[in-house]
Amino acid sequence: MAWYCGTYTCGHEGRTNVIGPTKNRQWKIDRHFDDICPDCKEVKRMEENEKSAKLAIEMELPELTGTEKQVAWANTIRVKATGKFDFEVEDEKNEDKKRLLGEAFQFILQNRTKASWWIDTRSDGARSMGEEALVEMKAMEESVLPESVVSETVLIPEDLTKDGIVVITVTEKVIKAEYAKDEDFIEVVKLLGFKWERPWSKHISITSGTATDRAAELGNHLLNAGFSVQIQDPDIRDKAISADYVPECKRWVMYDCKNKKLTIRWFDGRNSRLYETARKIKSAKWDGESSSVLVNIEHFPEVEDFADSFGFKLSPRAISEIDSYKESIAKILPVHASVPNERGGVDKLSEILGSGFDVISDLIDDESHN
Repeated sequence: MAWYCGTYTCGHEGRTNVIGPTKNRQWKIDRHFDDICPDCKEVKRMEENEKSAKLAIEMELPELTGTEKQVAWANTIRVKATGKFDFEVEDEKNEDKKRLLGEAFQFILQNRTKASWWIDTRSDGARSMGEEALVEMKAMEESVLPESVVSETVLIPEDLTKDGIVVITVTEKVIKAEYAKDEDFIEVVKLLGFKWERPWSKHISITSGTATDRAAELGNHLLNAGFSVQIQDPDIRDKAISADYVPECKRWVMYDCKNKKLTIRWFDGRNSRLYETARKIKSAKWDGESSSVLVNIEHFPEVEDFADSFGFKLSPRAISEIDSYKESIAKILPVHASVPNERGGVDKLSEILGSGFDVISDLIDDESHN
């Protein structure tokens, strides 16, 4: 490790710390100084961002949201992206495809207003971005329903902030939510445990609660986030409006068939208090594979107390295994254990004297015969 001095291409002097084999150091030094200095880079970046901000205004692009630094950087990324978009459109030979790409790129420029989106996708290809936008545009068109259908099955929030309609379909086993790609929409469905399965879906299980409750919960969250939602079931629509649903429980005591133990799991984020308290239960140990605390079933009373204290529910299988264990213990008859004497054995003389047998004649006191 050593410091080396040199001159950058901008004429400013500086130094760099180079490590590694000596034979490679000169190459690293030359490469480092074959550029402008950090100070000039910062000035250049600021000038570029200021220029991009002015161009965005001239192009009548919507303002971006985010921190000051994010917006400045994202404006530059967006302005450069317009050049890529124009190239892709002009390079397309098929006229129909050319028209669709042009519409897709305009859709992106008008609807992608979060600075973080432009920063996160800065390395994506222009054509792939356009193809993705076309899928979104199609989904939004399909979500526009006839007035008669809208009046019956669609709920529109008072504080409507989103275009289109989120279509929620419900079966006994799965709930699906369809909507154009939107960061706020994705944030809601992820929060409620939905997974991307084309479309976003949530499978109903023992721990999830009923499909009705989960669909109503989703509808309620989306309405409060400014989305219109379509739900066919009138009961679910009513519950979505009134928030009259059973919230999904995120804390469970289940049974681990592999380890034959009770397993304490929570799905509402890291919680050191839960972890530390659960680990104090007799026989408790952390299982990294299942991200849960395992406990021998004979210590179920402590587990039940823990569950009551912290709002955990017991799964049907856990309840069944606990009941079976109780029954097996109840069948074991209690025994009477003798108390040992001070010499470590049972007092045999006490047993003989208390047995009811006749006393040996040689041991009778002679005075008793007078």
